[in-house]
Amino acid sequence: MIESVTKNDIFENFNIYQLDTCRDFLKYIINANGRYVKGNGLTELALALGYKSPSTLSMVLTGERLPTKRLIKSLQSHFGLSKNHYDYLVLLLEKEKLYLKGLDNYEAMQKIGHYRDAANVDMVDLEAFDSISKWYYLAIKNLLSLTNDHSPQNLAWLLKSRVKPHQVQEALEALTRLKIIEKHGDQYHVVSKPFRTENNITSYAIRKYHEGMINEALNALNNERTTDRYISGLTVKIDKNKKDQAIEDIKHFLEHFNEKYASSNGESLEQLNIQLFSLNKQNEKAVLQ
Repeated sequence: MIESVTKNDIFENFNIYQLDTCRDFLKYIINANGRYVKGNGLTELALALGYKSPSTLSMVLTGERLPTKRLIKSLQSHFGLSKNHYDYLVLLLEKEKLYLKGLDNYEAMQKIGHYRDAANVDMVDLEAFDSISKWYYLAIKNLLSLTNDHSPQNLAWLLKSRVKPHQVQEALEALTRLKIIEKHGDQYHVVSKPFRTENNITSYAIRKYHEGMINEALNALNNERTTDRYISGLTVKIDKNKKDQAIEDIKHFLEHFNEKYASSNGESLEQLNIQLFSLNKQNEKAVLQ
């Protein structure tokens, strides 16, 4: 019976603030107790949460619709979630709604970040990212380990003179001010962990960063030898209900690529951009509650 599954059973060694979506939370609950996965298990869970059928839960799990505050409240009541956990899940829902509407969810992400900071979860500082959103700031951060000459002139030259020395100097000062790097004599040393941002953050700063990197890809397309770059594309029709899974597969590929090829002793700084977007208008919009 569902009632036999206690809060401690499900949430042992689990940090809710690591989740990026409400759907992830529902998936975790189901995976934490395999009886929910098939057959009457999901029906039983739906009834326990106050629903007559499992259809709502099924659609949330497949990404066909977003959860509602009512569902989050039912989960809180049934599994004994704290008020902070409830508020965090509501913020995740708000972030998703704004994203689907194409609106800026920066404020929601800031609030989410406060919860994660309190729980000691490493996440990118969006206010800091605002200050270093030009594409070459993080490129300069990574270049520091490839050369002993950290002068603005040399770093600008290593970036193929796509930036000016005074821009490099501004970047070094911003990275130092944000305690991402430290200066020792004539050299800089990286002291922060690598940045990671979520796909569905729609702040202006992150859009600007990706726009800059896409522009660098265009420059490479037009000016680099084909032996020095690889640019390819795929135009394909997919089932819209499988797009979320497609995005998850891309995330897993990036993680695997990074684990396999990233090296602290690497001699070449490379940029990998991946874009997946619709070329046609959609007939139906995501169901928002």
